[in-house]
Amino acid sequence: MINFIISIQYVFYSLNLKVINSLHYFTNFFTLKILILLHISTTRVLELIEFLMTSSRSPKDYRETKVKGQG
Repeated sequence: MINFIISIQYVFYSLNLKVINSLHYFTNFFTLKILILLHISTTRVLELIEFLMTSSRSPKDYRETKVKGQG
């Protein structure tokens, strides 16, 4: 009887491990996606900050250049 209980506990334990591992995999996947999105957004923000720091032009000049570039 004790062996039977131990084997049932072992089965539940291994099932729990499988569930935990799959959940861990999915959370890692979502964490990776979130990190990639954060990296992309921070890169864009840094580029914008760099542009604003290095450009000595006024916003009006920037708008005119942008319109000329599109035409």
